[in-house]
Amino acid sequence: MEQRERDLRFGRMAFALGFIDLAALCEALVELGARSPDGGIRQLLEEDDKLAPEQSEAVLSALEGVPPGNLLTDNQYEVGHELARGAFGRIIRARDRHIGRQVAIKALLPEFRGRPDAVSRFILEARIAGQLTHPNTVPVYEIGAMDGVLYYAMKEVHGETLADAVAMLRSGVGEDTYPLARLVGYLRQVCQAVAYAHDQGVIHRDIKPHNVMIGSYGEVFLLDWGSAKLIGSEDVEEEVSTDLDADLLGTTAASVMTRAGKIKGTPAYMAPEQARGESDSIGPSVDVYALGAVLYELLCLHPPFTGGDIDQVLKDVIGTRPLPPRSRAPLRSIPVELEEVAMSCLCKDPDDRPESARQLIEILDEFLLGTRRQEEAEASLKDAETALERYEGLVVEVAQAERETRQARAGEAPWTPVEEKREGWIAQRKRVELARAREEAFNLALVSYERALGNDPDNRTARQGLAELYWRKFEEAEGRGDEEATEFFRTQVLHFDDGEYRREFSGMARFAISTEPPGASAVLYRCEEQDRMLVPSLPRELGRTPTATMRLAQGAYVLMLELEGYARTQVSLFSNRPGSRTYHVRLRPADEIGDEFRFIPGGRFLCGGDPRVPESWPRKAIYVPDFAIARHPVTFAEYLECLDDIASREGRAALARAPRADARGRRLVRWDSERERVRFVVRPEYGEGCLQWPVFSISFDDAVAYAEWRSDREGRELRLPTEREWEKAARGVDGRLYPWGDEFEPTYCNCRTSRADRVSVMPVGSFRQDISPYGISDLAGGVMEWCADTSPGDPQVRRVRGGAWNREGRDCSLVEGRSMPPWTTGTAIGMRLVMPLMGTSGFY
Repeated sequence: MEQRERDLRFGRMAFALGFIDLAALCEALVELGARSPDGGIRQLLEEDDKLAPEQSEAVLSALEGVPPGNLLTDNQYEVGHELARGAFGRIIRARDRHIGRQVAIKALLPEFRGRPDAVSRFILEARIAGQLTHPNTVPVYEIGAMDGVLYYAMKEVHGETLADAVAMLRSGVGEDTYPLARLVGYLRQVCQAVAYAHDQGVIHRDIKPHNVMIGSYGEVFLLDWGSAKLIGSEDVEEEVSTDLDADLLGTTAASVMTRAGKIKGTPAYMAPEQARGESDSIGPSVDVYALGAVLYELLCLHPPFTGGDIDQVLKDVIGTRPLPPRSRAPLRSIPVELEEVAMSCLCKDPDDRPESARQLIEILDEFLLGTRRQEEAEASLKDAETALERYEGLVVEVAQAERETRQARAGEAPWTPVEEKREGWIAQRKRVELARAREEAFNLALVSYERALGNDPDNRTARQGLAELYWRKFEEAEGRGDEEATEFFRTQVLHFDDGEYRREFSGMARFAISTEPPGASAVLYRCEEQDRMLVPSLPRELGRTPTATMRLAQGAYVLMLELEGYARTQVSLFSNRPGSRTYHVRLRPADEIGDEFRFIPGGRFLCGGDPRVPESWPRKAIYVPDFAIARHPVTFAEYLECLDDIASREGRAALARAPRADARGRRLVRWDSERERVRFVVRPEYGEGCLQWPVFSISFDDAVAYAEWRSDREGRELRLPTEREWEKAARGVDGRLYPWGDEFEPTYCNCRTSRADRVSVMPVGSFRQDISPYGISDLAGGVMEWCADTSPGDPQVRRVRGGAWNREGRDCSLVEGRSMPPWTTGTAIGMRLVMPLMGTSGFY
């Protein structure tokens, strides 16, 4: 509808109130073809003695022949039922026949038709509401009269009010429907409507939860502009007194007008200057106060002041500071920043409140932005927890798949038929796929924690989650011996950690040593790297055991214990985490151990973890009880003693246990018929000392037979070592990859690249660097050694450990292990003996 037409419709009421002259009214009536009912404008003109007779006659003649009916052209509205009723008007549902839409019509109540003050206020309300074209105000379509009743038509809105939401929350339901952040978002939209109205020169003066409608699609409308005032204008005086129900003062918020036009609004939400009736000093700050009162109620579910006595409520509004929301409702989780906003809005002095509704929008935006970020952070944390749970499950699955792969490929040789290799290939592919899924889950957890931290930089859960993830990577890198990655992940852990892991990296461990029996002298050596070797140095006298507690920095150590009548004992120690521990060593009598063996005290050690060895076990700490192991591999001289003893009883049958052949396929032993014994064939190129070579070209069964022979001869149990015993004796407890340290150096052991002149077996002990922290020699070079373990999944296949004279580089790693059929007699496979011991040592 054009603006002019709306103005002409309004003109009919304006003339009656003396706002326009007769000519303007007649023009409106003629142009519109208006219809006047009995008791409408006709009655108003006849009863108004202020109009000149000719004016009244002119108007009446203009209306002659117009049948009684609706003042609206073509009977535009089909009136329905009443939706609501207030102090001055009622709202009726209607249907606009012209457009076909549902509208709401607010009509002035009949008892106020003849009241110029009420009519004036009603028209002013309609004009104000109609001029506020904002998304958070209800659009007004037109103003008019119907059956002599003033009305204006507006958009019909549906939904619940903020008062309904507060009532639900107060009853203990609705937390999911109306979380605080959502309620604050609704209030922000109300602030937008108020800021727009203030820019248009309008003050609402009755903002309260009942006047805020939440639409079906989340739209928000600020309703009831009946108390609105144009900034700088005088109030239209109403001589109206409305009874005040107790509910209207507090927990409910119906629209009320009070005190004969001097006080307008709802007491529980009105500003002090409004409550005092100071109409001349009322400005936009009264709406800011009311917005703060609404926020207060959203926080603690009660308005700032309540009570059944209007005078008391007004006194409190004027002179009492409201109780802060968090004190008023201590059981509700009220953000301190929102409490501060509400309390600042409720200041008695308008100058102490936020400057405007627009500034209040900015304050609420800051809170909502933080809330949204916090909600997004919480969602990211849930994603991280889900991914972390998936990762942990896959860690177990990958470990199982690795075991299945080793089992499926145990005993596999290059010449194994494809049909027999296929199961191993399938198991290996499964392991790779699971490992990839594990890393994807890890990365998703990492990204989710980082996203959470991006939204909430102080989120402790996210920071500790990242610290934990990087700690896992740190341990993996440390286990692989990857120093660069270890340092990187260490730095990341320290960056995000709040102290839990920092203690793992900083500070010194506290050690104490005790022995059984006590009284052993104790000297501690710190292992310092020299030319790629961890060399015991900087001796520190600890006195007699039990020692006082000592502080150790991170690193590898060797402890020497000596007590008369007991074997000299070397203990490998490793300090990598703070904490207090006591290491107890059960000393062994010297005659029990002898010179040939070295005592290895029980305890945990770091096994596995060489990144260059595909089949290496994952690095982890394993406990191994006390045992003694031979200082050197079994030599040819020692092995021939066994053959001679067998020959003395069984003759040439001893050749069945004889070493088979050397690297050139030549026989290593022959039968001496004259002396009826087995003799080693000493060839010129072997050189002197060949009988001190480590024995080789013997099968697993030969090695077991020799151990049994030695056991019978010496009257004590001797056997082949387990893989874990062998590895601990070779590496100590600090996880080194070679007997001397973590870096391979070919000249430190007898391997293919040790010498420039030739590659051959050499006497045991020829390489002084190839010695473990326990004083065990020939582990990275010389010959590989049979172990008692079977290969996983195939009890017919045995394991060998160590490097050999004909191998190089990675093959010399102490982590490397191979599976061999027990009848194998390779030229680089020998043996070493272990003596099991009763009782154990270890940390406690």
